[in-house]
Amino acid sequence: MKSHCVQLGLLPRRAAVYALVAIVPLAAYSQEASTSEAHGIVVANMDRSVKPGDDFYRYANGDWIKRTEIPPDRSEIGVFDSLIDLRQKRIAALIEEAGKANAPAGSNTRKIADLYYSYMDEAAIETKGLAALRPRLDAIAAIRDKHAQSKKVRRMKAAAVQGINIRPEALAQSPRQCPRPMPNSK
Repeated sequence: MKSHCVQLGLLPRRAAVYALVAIVPLAAYSQEASTSEAHGIVVANMDRSVKPGDDFYRYANGDWIKRTEIPPDRSEIGVFDSLIDLRQKRIAALIEEAGKANAPAGSNTRKIADLYYSYMDEAAIETKGLAALRPRLDAIAAIRDKHAQSKKVRRMKAAAVQGINIRPEALAQSPRQCPRPMPNSK
C-alpha cells in the first residue's frame, strides 16, 4: 500500500526551511490557553429590520456593517483581517523576544534575531545595493526571445515556494507571480 504522506526529507531543502519558518511561530502560540472570546453567531451584528428572505446578507451582517468603519489604510475589513493582525503581532513579539534573548550563536533563537536585524540594517542594505540580485537581473536581461522567456519563467516557477504566508492582495505584487509565457507567433 502506497503512503500518500510527503516525507520532509523528500522536499527541496529550501521549501522545508520556508515551511518551518512559517510553522514555528504558530506552534509557539498553539499551546496557549484559549481565551474566552465568543464564537459563532453574534446577534448584535444582525439587522432585524431586514427580512432574511429579501437580503440575507444584510439581515445577518447589517448592524455590523452600519457601525464598522474601514480603516483608511485598507480596502476591506473582516474577521480574517483581525486574525492576520493578531498573527503579525504575535510573530513580532516572538522576534522581539528572540532579539532580547542574547542566545548563543548558531541557535534557532539567534538565527531568527540575526535575520531580523539584517533586514532592519538599512545602512548595510543600501551599501550592498543590488549586488546580490545582479546575477538574476542579468539572466532576465539576457532573454532575447519568447522561447527563452518561457524557459526562464518555468525555471522561476519551479524554484518558487508558493502558498506560504501570502495574502491575496499581495499576489499581484509578488515576485513569485510570473507572467504567462508569450504564445508562439509562428
